[in-house]
Amino acid sequence: MIEQPSDKTVLASTDERDPLDLVAEEFAERCRRGEQPSVSEYLTRYPQWADELRELLPAAAMMEELRRHKRGACAVADHEALERLGDYRIVREIGRGGMGIVYEAVQESLGRHVALKVLPRHSLLDPKKLARFQREAQAAAALHHSNIVPVFGVGEHEGLHYYVMQLIPGQGLHEVLAQMRQQGRDRNGTEAESAPLRSRLSVREVARLGVQVADALDYAHNHGTLHRDVKPANILLDSQGTVWLTDFGLAKLAEQNNLTSTGDLVGTLQYLAPESLNSQTDARSDVYSLGLTLYELLTLAPPFPESNPARLLQQVSMREPARPRKLNPAIPRDLETVILKAIAREPAHRYQTACELADDLRCFLDDRPIRARRLRVDERLLRWYRHNRVVAGLLAALVLVFLTGFIGVTWKWREAENALQREAEQRRIAEKATERAESNVRLSLQAFEEIFNDLAARESAPPFGRPPFREEGKEAALLQDVLQFYDDFAKENETNSRVQVEAAKAHRRVGDIHLRRGDADKASSSYARATAILDTLLAAFPAQRTYRYELVETLTRTDPHAVPADAEKRLRRAAALIDETIKDPTDFPRFTLLAGRVQARMAAFLEKQDRKKEAEQTYRRAAALLKSLDPQLFRPPSAVIELNHVREGLATLLLDQDRTIEARAVAEEWLNDLQKPSRHIPLAHARKAHLKNLADIFRRLHDPKRAAEVERMERDRPGPSSRRSP
Repeated sequence: MIEQPSDKTVLASTDERDPLDLVAEEFAERCRRGEQPSVSEYLTRYPQWADELRELLPAAAMMEELRRHKRGACAVADHEALERLGDYRIVREIGRGGMGIVYEAVQESLGRHVALKVLPRHSLLDPKKLARFQREAQAAAALHHSNIVPVFGVGEHEGLHYYVMQLIPGQGLHEVLAQMRQQGRDRNGTEAESAPLRSRLSVREVARLGVQVADALDYAHNHGTLHRDVKPANILLDSQGTVWLTDFGLAKLAEQNNLTSTGDLVGTLQYLAPESLNSQTDARSDVYSLGLTLYELLTLAPPFPESNPARLLQQVSMREPARPRKLNPAIPRDLETVILKAIAREPAHRYQTACELADDLRCFLDDRPIRARRLRVDERLLRWYRHNRVVAGLLAALVLVFLTGFIGVTWKWREAENALQREAEQRRIAEKATERAESNVRLSLQAFEEIFNDLAARESAPPFGRPPFREEGKEAALLQDVLQFYDDFAKENETNSRVQVEAAKAHRRVGDIHLRRGDADKASSSYARATAILDTLLAAFPAQRTYRYELVETLTRTDPHAVPADAEKRLRRAAALIDETIKDPTDFPRFTLLAGRVQARMAAFLEKQDRKKEAEQTYRRAAALLKSLDPQLFRPPSAVIELNHVREGLATLLLDQDRTIEARAVAEEWLNDLQKPSRHIPLAHARKAHLKNLADIFRRLHDPKRAAEVERMERDRPGPSSRRSP
């Protein structure tokens, strides 16, 4: 078994290249050794580059496969040295590629020269390659166009599959490009006069070549065939200046199943449309590849000048080629516009058919406006004048007609303006009516809020365990009437989120009243109704912090006698809602106070469940949140009261575990805060209770001196006349 290099081996290399290049090279090397590494293996090893590797590794595998095909084709040619295939006598080899070897041959029965494409024997071991070869012959044989190399027949001889094509006397555009580039280099050297070709084709010659190929592609597309490998090597230029489209080895027939597996890359990567990286191809993909071919013929520069597979794939998928006129200023602007539209990265921005591309190239050749962009007025007039000199003489007569029409148009325009003004006035009236309706809603809510608060104020708040306060009939009925109003009002104003929030708050307050009276069932029902309303609002408006705040406030209401699992579930959901709302609670003081309250409730719950370690950690989190509130900005009396409750709970928990040193530290911090002057003075009964509880803690710490000091603080507290109001 071949040992795979570890992640550290790859990433610890002293090579300063992109780490993705190193991963791709390792993957390609394993392919060359005959392994079959899976893409998913590398996605697991390098999850930080998952998106890049999904595109890069299949491309690297494809390039290694092409190299293996070429080596295999060479081996077959060297060992078999074909001289005859049935009726065909081999004359010479013309070329070779990943799908086979092309020979010039003589069909002796007819005495004609033909091109013979032969599938190497080793490819027969792969059923998919044989199927692709047969599909190529089928696709090409079904097309009869003056710019598509025709297929004469298909056959098999002694296990070798082949098909016969018309022999085109000429050369591939890739050879033309190579000679033109060499000629350009020679012009700067000493062999300029001996070069066989000019350094460039003229822009009009390139446009004419483009028209022919685009027509051929449009014909193929209309007959249900995508080429999917348009590039200079698959376009032949004969001695008469006619181009021939060939090599349908990667063609896709609309009526056949696709022989390409999901995720395979088809075509030559240099000319591949970006969407082909995701196995999404259509006629616009062939248009893109033809556009890049014309780009290279005009500029003599590859659109993506990169040989490294990783960087080449990145350029194809992420970048656009340089503008053609930047590389060759002699290219006319219209022709550059046509090329740029053909090679637009987004398929929707390209020519939608090859016919549209051919039409615009013809417009350029005929000096007519192209459709790829809107011409300026002066350009349109100049081109129109060139082709319509006689009609231009009638322009003066048309001006008079135009002026007459202009008067009528102006009158209609003024009528339209008046209509728009009337419409705007009606809209203002409607907006004012809406504002009045909103004002009525606010006044109604305010009036019933005052009634509700008055009812709630009559309720005392006895601590749990004392006899519940008995409901008075009239007040209970009035309370239910108010609650019924909120429900009915909310149903009538389902689209008014303010009304829905007020209804939820009303149910929560009724739940508080029932809880004070000791009616846990009614309290739970009211809290459940408030939660349901707020859940609906939050689902409709997930980014609204107000709804989250009110929902957390509702979830913190827990019945002391409720099922522990239910109470814990509500409190944990409240904490999760706060975490989802803000990353740093200190940025939102109201949420900080609420978060501290939730943690305090959770700590008290955990302590009752005898989960002391969790309770201690939660008490400390609550204290940290509450202490983070800036006294100068936001620390209401409720925050001070909540913090004192947390300290009392934490100190008591520590004392129960005989951790007196830690308990004393909490008590001393608590006493120190109580001694500090503050403009936020808690309610008198709350302060008195806190001082009493703190004194009890010091007694449990066997410190009667401190306990007496705390009690003196309550006796020496200034009266109401000398104390600032909260």
